[in-house]
Order: sequence, then structure tokens, then C-alpha cells
Amino acid sequence: FDLMNAKEKPAKAVKAAALLRESDSSEARAVLDAFYKNTQVDPLYQRAVLGDVDAQFIGGKYSYGEGNTENGIFWLKQAAEQGHREAADYLGHIYTGGYKTPANYKEAIRWFEKLGNDAEAQYNIAVCYYKLMAKRAEEKNLKTRLDRVSDYEYLNYSMSYHDYMQRAAENGYAKAKEILRK
Repeated sequence: FDLMNAKEKPAKAVKAAALLRESDSSEARAVLDAFYKNTQVDPLYQRAVLGDVDAQFIGGKYSYGEGNTENGIFWLKQAAEQGHREAADYLGHIYTGGYKTPANYKEAIRWFEKLGNDAEAQYNIAVCYYKLMAKRAEEKNLKTRLDRVSDYEYLNYSMSYHDYMQRAAENGYAKAKEILRK
């Protein structure tokens, strides 16, 4: 695989670079060395392909902001999967807001959960569950309280909403505290 011409297929470049790094052959090292020293390739892209999470985050955020949604999300996911907290948070907001991509609350929850006990992330997860509750109620025409508590999926979303809102409040998140006081 030619790493030099991989800008349009970053997933293949990342896989190829990982395989080359795992190889003990001098040929693999030579290919990686040539890729890294090539002045025609953007240094940020080189670092991202070679696994630098900060480069993946910066490149992903930039690509996404410039309208290259697919490429941006790819690089943000690469960084977030390696533990980059800002990338995980950014992805959570992308999927919550539905900006340049359809809103996907379950996917947003997946990324926010990577932030662990972060109070704001817990609040954002609670908001996602609240939106899933509303979506479920609308889809299934759950108008009364009895309708809602009889629907297992709605009830699950509701319990998760309350659980995460409570966690966020216990961890000091002011908005969560305010909501729970009401």
C-alpha cells in the first residue's frame, strides 16, 4: 500500500502504517521512514497516520470544520479510541447536535461515556437519554404516564436519564443540580 497517496483513504493508511510498525523487516522500516521524511506530505497528516493522537484530533477537528465531515469524524474517532478526551467530547457533541451529520443520541452517549466520571459528560449523557425518551414517546404515541411506564424502552431511557443527571449533580455540575431541584 502506498502511504504517499493515501490522503483520500486514511483508514487504509492507518492500517498499513500499523502493520508496517509491527513488522521487523527493514523494508517496512524503509517505507515508514520514506513516508515520514517526504516533504510533499503534510507533517500533521504524517503524524496522524503514524498514530499521534494530538495530530489525529487536530486534523479531525480541522477537516470536520472545513466541511470534510467523513474524514473529520474518521480522525476524531481514531484519537478518541486511543483515549483522547477532547476528541471523545467533540464526537459526543457532533452526534448530539446533529451538525453536518444526523443526530444520533446513542452514538453520542458512546463517546461521552469515554469521559468517565466527568460531570459535564454525565450531564450530556442525561440530555441524550432525555432526547431518546422524547423521540420514543413521539414514535410510539405514548401520551399518558401509563403509556410511558408501560413501554420498556422508554422506561429504560427514563431510568438512565435520572441516573446520569443524579451523577452529574453529585459531581458538582450546576445545571444538573438546578434541574433536580425543580
